[in-house]
Amino acid sequence: MAQVHSDLTQFPVAYYFESSDPRNSLAHALPALFDEADRSRASPDPDVRFAAERLRIALERLAEVIGGSLQRRPDDPPARVVARLQEERAPAYRSS
Repeated sequence: MAQVHSDLTQFPVAYYFESSDPRNSLAHALPALFDEADRSRASPDPDVRFAAERLRIALERLAEVIGGSLQRRPDDPPARVVARLQEERAPAYRSS
């Protein structure tokens, strides 16, 4: 997440390029990552909860970059940023 955040901050044009493989797509990956972070925050293992919280923070910061700098909607919550990203991409990238 840190690398993606850095790439989009330093090279915002990268946001507008999409991989032909949905496994390499932010629109495909972000919903699953948010879901995993949220599920893992309920883990009985404190190390897993800690890692999940760190992941959630990184995802929220990435959503701030995408929503604010790239989508020009700085006040949108992460869920709306991800939904808009999915709307911009091919239907194959949308989560089910």
